[in-house]
Amino acid sequence: MKATILNEFEMGLVEPQDTDETWFLDWVLRSPKHAGDHLACSYKTFGAIASFYEEEILLGNITSVKEYFGGMGAHALFAQELFQPTDHAVTDYSAAAVEHLQRVLPGNVRVWQADAYDSETPWMADIAILDFGDLTVFKAQQDQPRGKLLDTVFGMHPNAVTITDIAARYLHLQKRSYEPLLGEGCCESYEEYLERFSRLLEDRYGYVMLQANYTRWSTVMAFVPQDTGAAHGEFHKYVSPLPALVIS
Repeated sequence: MKATILNEFEMGLVEPQDTDETWFLDWVLRSPKHAGDHLACSYKTFGAIASFYEEEILLGNITSVKEYFGGMGAHALFAQELFQPTDHAVTDYSAAAVEHLQRVLPGNVRVWQADAYDSETPWMADIAILDFGDLTVFKAQQDQPRGKLLDTVFGMHPNAVTITDIAARYLHLQKRSYEPLLGEGCCESYEEYLERFSRLLEDRYGYVMLQANYTRWSTVMAFVPQDTGAAHGEFHKYVSPLPALVIS
């Protein structure tokens, strides 16, 4: 099998295997439309960071990228093109995913198996990519594993952090969980939820939400330090008549 992403990036895919653990490509193969839309949002969000730091990238002042959830490897291909890092590291908890990533990514990308929530996994990089598969404002609380990882990554003061949120699908069912954290009315729309969640993260970490791109399933937000002078950005709904991910 072959995946074509955004009509530009290609990679070979292996057939699903019979294992006790969830196959890391399940979502990609089961819902290429939704997976592709998410990847398109990621590419646009990464592009906003690249545009914001264009001069720094050209000058070689932004050189490292760390991805905590490698997945199928599309984000790594985007990062290679947009940021041109000299130090690019990708981890994933799944041995099958690591084997796939080592096969499809360029040789200058370091890949190994690691649990993102292990205290030994995070380290400093100019750009940190957190493509959570299940992050919501509730799980981002600082006593939760995902909140602790956010604390650690932002605490290393990278030039940019990207975060994936997936609260949209069941937002209407989470009023009791989210309103104590974001205030009354936060579940009236996904845009309202995202605005409040991004402001919460800005206040917590001293960063600014540069841009976010979202679908009905997920959002990819980019944050940069407040001292860069960036203004609070906009949320862009991704709509495309063409498939962003094609499996053949």
